[in-house]
Amino acid sequence: AVVVDTRSAADYKKNHILNAVHVPMAGIEERAGEITKKTDRTIICYCGIGNVAPQAASKLRRKGYTHVYALKGGINAWQADGLPVTRK
Repeated sequence: AVVVDTRSAADYKKNHILNAVHVPMAGIEERAGEITKKTDRTIICYCGIGNVAPQAASKLRRKGYTHVYALKGGINAWQADGLPVTRK
């Protein structure tokens, strides 16, 4: 799967899921090709608390991507579950 961080550059720089592609929500439609060219590849979008990622997933589905999901609860839930993040 391709993991997509839809938060601001400042938030991404603070921490993000390992190997996440940074594509802010504001440019998700224009930059969809940077995520993956394969429209059938699984894409998981996340934001801070889970309110923006579903919108990003919806926009990608409208662009023709077929397996797009939003991470419930965003990176806050990810970290609350003790899952790793990085700054690299």
